[in-house]
Amino acid sequence: GAWREATLGLDFGPPRARVVVNEVLANAIGAEPSQEWVELVNVGAEAVELSGWTIADGSTRQSLPGLVVPPRGFVVIAGDAATFATGAVVVVAPGGEIGNGLGNTGDLLRLAAPDGTVVDEVSWGDSTRIFDPPPMAAGAGQTLGVRDAAAEPASENWAVTLRPTPGEAN
Repeated sequence: GAWREATLGLDFGPPRARVVVNEVLANAIGAEPSQEWVELVNVGAEAVELSGWTIADGSTRQSLPGLVVPPRGFVVIAGDAATFATGAVVVVAPGGEIGNGLGNTGDLLRLAAPDGTVVDEVSWGDSTRIFDPPPMAAGAGQTLGVRDAAAEPASENWAVTLRPTPGEAN
């Protein structure tokens, strides 16, 4: 498929750099932030174990649970009230929320390897801490998704998705 064609022949760097942020639901409809979620994707050719990795918003960092993400596999880190119609692999964020809740009008999300190396990060809306200018904030119930997860991080690689796609390509 298109995903496989887009990833063949590319060098994704060291194994720690192969899991990236793929999609963010920061503005959930309902009982947010317990319904927010972040999707990660392994764009590499080898499985990655997430034990010791951290995810952070603009103010709070959390450790991810031990979970193996297979090559080209997805995992969703979600609030404890998030529900999914798809067969997505879902892990509830420590404390039931991602960070202190993702900001609807702007925030940042940072993924770091066990050694503290920032592997991927994105800011959106009124937060210019990562990208300046940042991609626009998604509306209620919409997600912000990366167009090409294997591409170099850039504001223009992010856009509001046509529909949320937890557990699958945007």
